[in-house]
Amino acid sequence: IGPGDEVEVTVYGAPDLSGHTRVNADGNISIPLIGYVRLAGLSSSEAESTIENQLHQNNIVNDPHVSVYVKDYTSSGISVSGEVAKPGFYSAIGPHRLFDVLQAAGGPTDRAANKVVISHRDQEPKDATTLYISKDPAEMAANNVVLQPGDTVVVPKAGIVYVLGEVNRPGGYVLNSTGGITVLQVVAVAGGPTHVASAGKTRLLRRTENGFQEQQIDVKKLLRGKAQDVAVRDQDILFIPSSGFKTTINSATLVATAAGAAIYHVPF
Repeated sequence: IGPGDEVEVTVYGAPDLSGHTRVNADGNISIPLIGYVRLAGLSSSEAESTIENQLHQNNIVNDPHVSVYVKDYTSSGISVSGEVAKPGFYSAIGPHRLFDVLQAAGGPTDRAANKVVISHRDQEPKDATTLYISKDPAEMAANNVVLQPGDTVVVPKAGIVYVLGEVNRPGGYVLNSTGGITVLQVVAVAGGPTHVASAGKTRLLRRTENGFQEQQIDVKKLLRGKAQDVAVRDQDILFIPSSGFKTTINSATLVATAAGAAIYHVPF
């Protein structure tokens, strides 16, 4: 039993002492003529004995018989938040493993990172556990840990780089690598420039505290190994224009286009 749980307390032969209530934040319930009784951390049978002892010690009932039924194990749930289809609070009655709970929450979204952060009740944030979701069967089995009542599972959002314009597969590319990713890598997974691309006039838009900053990158030279590759960051936008398109597309249009782009997961 824990804070937030709804319990039905029945004192046989004493209906005025019976009723249903919710365990408060301190782990207590209030019973007439007794006052507060601490139930947090107890099983139903232990809670029954505790209330019986209190009734007897206070000379309220000579031979008390108490039943405690937990109607709603609110405190025994597992909270799932972040990049899942159905964030919420899921029951932890019975054994629950990480992938069971993620599946109940609808699974990760297409913008989810390949990791989860698990914290236990009363645990400091710095002590949370981070597990990486691998496609390797052995690693998946090892990371499918048993979750405990009161645990919190957070699926963080992955970094995304957008490649727009004259590439064969424009869209947003999820950065699930632990290492650095470069312009050449994301252009390659986007299928490379099309035959009408003006790769030498590629624009890199980067979000900063002062708005977007723009940098011109000659992807043509990068592809030929004649220029140093450039690292990309989360929310960067790469735009490769068409050689036949003379009008410059402004930053706001590119940002709006990126917001509606398809999202792809790639094995960086």
